[in-house]
Amino acid sequence: MKSKVYFINFGEHGKERIYKRLEKLIKKSNTKEAFKKGDTTAVKIHMGEDSPFFIPPVYVREIINIMDNVGVEFFLTDTTTLYVGSRRNAPSYIRRAIHNGFSAAGLPIIIADGLRGQDYKEKSINGNHLKNVKVASALYYADSILLLSHFKGHEIAGYGGAIKNLGMGGVAKADKLFTHSDVHPIVVQHKCNRCGVCLKWCPEDAITLKDYAVINPERCIGCGTCISVCPENAIRINWKSDSKVLQEKIVECALGVMKGKRLVCMNFLISITPMCDCNPMQGAPICPDIGFMLSSDPVAIDKASFDMVEKKTNGMLSSIRPNIDMQIQTKYGEKMGLGSETYDLIDLS
Repeated sequence: MKSKVYFINFGEHGKERIYKRLEKLIKKSNTKEAFKKGDTTAVKIHMGEDSPFFIPPVYVREIINIMDNVGVEFFLTDTTTLYVGSRRNAPSYIRRAIHNGFSAAGLPIIIADGLRGQDYKEKSINGNHLKNVKVASALYYADSILLLSHFKGHEIAGYGGAIKNLGMGGVAKADKLFTHSDVHPIVVQHKCNRCGVCLKWCPEDAITLKDYAVINPERCIGCGTCISVCPENAIRINWKSDSKVLQEKIVECALGVMKGKRLVCMNFLISITPMCDCNPMQGAPICPDIGFMLSSDPVAIDKASFDMVEKKTNGMLSSIRPNIDMQIQTKYGEKMGLGSETYDLIDLS
């Protein structure tokens, strides 16, 4: 069956018109009917790093205003990270969220996997890589999920959207670690200029400087931060196998997080950058802002988002990372029952 994906373009007339577009998108898609009165609903969102590339908090506030008469208790949530940064534990993440303006959303902020990323409940799935998923506690206990995802490129997965937001952002640190366990960075010796940036960002002190940067495989947790931050592009992985397995694990984690939940996904096709929002070396957006998508199907919305971005940019995402199969997340997602790659795009613009 085809899944419905609703789309409305960004427009050119400032924030007031954008708010009207968000309202039209939500009302025309009957989004309110996905939630039940009395629900405790997780608004799952990446609340940003020290960069401007995240969903603006004022957009979140407007979405909640539009949903206000549903009778749902919303809370903002996300999980802590493996890498060194401002989201590695709950207190630092909440400070980062406040700094980035998310108090303006008017919702309580709950870090879903607890103080240090160890609070979770397991859900069983029949995966090829995982049989149980360590779902972050606040998401496990929520009745429903409003998933707000900033669509962008990603260094290892190719791109990140709804599936990655669920599968990487919805689990405890232990499953983040397992998901990355097949990522094996190597240093291209002649490209390394011994700048030391990778040492600064490695969360496990797994890198030392000799004639070039050397990664200790016994300490490396596969988080991929060194790949992201290297200014010389001197650190690589085995793209064909490492990226494929990582993407499949993300899908299986996403399946566990959404199992038994009412789910609405919104993808924001704005500030579309070539790298993950977490990357401190982030570049400029690859195209002008496109618009907003909404669906109950995380596979369909990611497929539609990817297709639209590729069309608008003449295949920019694929050309940036030609070694990554950009179809794995959605193909494997469909195979695992996460959703459908086949969609009807309903353009409300």
